[in-house]
Amino acid sequence: MESEQHPLLNLPGWTRLVEDNLHMNPADAVLEWRKQAAKNGRDIDFSPEVIHALGEQLDCYKRVRSKFPNWHTPGMIYSRKALEQSTGEAAARYRSSLYNGKLAVDLTTGLGMDAFALSFGFEKVFTLEKHFPTHQIARHNYRFLKESGDHKPSGEVEHLHEDSGEWIRENKTLTAIDLIYADPSRRDDQQRVFLLEDCEPNIPGMISELRRMAPKIVLKLSPLFDITALKKSLPGVELIRVVSVNGEVKEVIAEIGRDDAPETETLAVLLDKPGNVISELRGSGAESGFISGWNSEPLIIPAEAPLSGWICEPDAAIIKAGLTHRLADGNNVFLMHERTGYLISRNEPPEVINKTCRCHKIGAVLSWQQKSVKKFLKQNGISRAHIHRRDFPESTDTLFKKLGLKMGDQAHLHFTRDRSGGPVVVVGDM
Repeated sequence: MESEQHPLLNLPGWTRLVEDNLHMNPADAVLEWRKQAAKNGRDIDFSPEVIHALGEQLDCYKRVRSKFPNWHTPGMIYSRKALEQSTGEAAARYRSSLYNGKLAVDLTTGLGMDAFALSFGFEKVFTLEKHFPTHQIARHNYRFLKESGDHKPSGEVEHLHEDSGEWIRENKTLTAIDLIYADPSRRDDQQRVFLLEDCEPNIPGMISELRRMAPKIVLKLSPLFDITALKKSLPGVELIRVVSVNGEVKEVIAEIGRDDAPETETLAVLLDKPGNVISELRGSGAESGFISGWNSEPLIIPAEAPLSGWICEPDAAIIKAGLTHRLADGNNVFLMHERTGYLISRNEPPEVINKTCRCHKIGAVLSWQQKSVKKFLKQNGISRAHIHRRDFPESTDTLFKKLGLKMGDQAHLHFTRDRSGGPVVVVGDM
């Protein structure tokens, strides 16, 4: 309903109240505000709706500065769900550097951050949102975003209260669109693995119309998306970018052109915290993808060969993109196993491995037997360690409990499988 409005819009004094109570637990703050609501002469109307909204903003404001260090300004309004699904400023800045033109359309406004990012490369951005309170919040936030940071966008954003599906069906005149962008959201938040058809808007159901309207469609997808399933849902995908920030996959970006691509190119993009590109690893189809000067054929360490040297775990974007094998070459860098994602470097890892992997010098390799591993740790005075696991049946929490360990820097324990498939513990940096 058009009459719906976020309770904090046009409410004076709420920003100061949130900023002054950032030290408080949101639940405790809500209790305190409820007490104040019973008193006379208060500075703000503490209705139940306002109290709930203030608690949500207090929770969001505690987290938003790390996600949007330059774009956040006190007075902006967030929702827990939208903030949780947002990939943050670093990924958004990288994305904004990829595309440019005169006109872009964002089918999924949300907080409005993605439309704002697009305005750095496009003269005009139309952004659509069917949920009226969300539409209002995005318009409200845009007034702050335009003035945030040192680097201002060159384009303008126009917010439309429209359902993207209806807008696409009814749009007959807006034909000079350079790019259509969407960040489809899950209809069922409880599903851990989901398909593009499970999301809103239903991109596969409208892809023909989208291709008619623009030469390029860009989808920002959750790290949980299965890339193989994505290719089946949208067989015309030209390029898939898997983007990580500080080693954590933040988003999967899919690009679709007007014509079906003969094969899908894959790119793993590694960003640092500010959003600078550390490294990129490219693949195309089932067989391609390599670093210039490196052999394209993966090498798996022989089952009978001893594990020695360095164990290296590629960045999560490389593993997600299925490009780990591109880092294995004939210069003493091997895949440890077909499925685990770990590499073994016989010599000190070369620069490209150090840039794309976390490497630890191997001190010991143990068959996984709880008693013998626990004895080894005790004999070597290891009571605090980092636990890493890939393709291993026990959870990290379970391993900490079984081995009586606490988190610490005395060693890095890699729980995985050896070349023959047996469970092993590779002890690094003892």
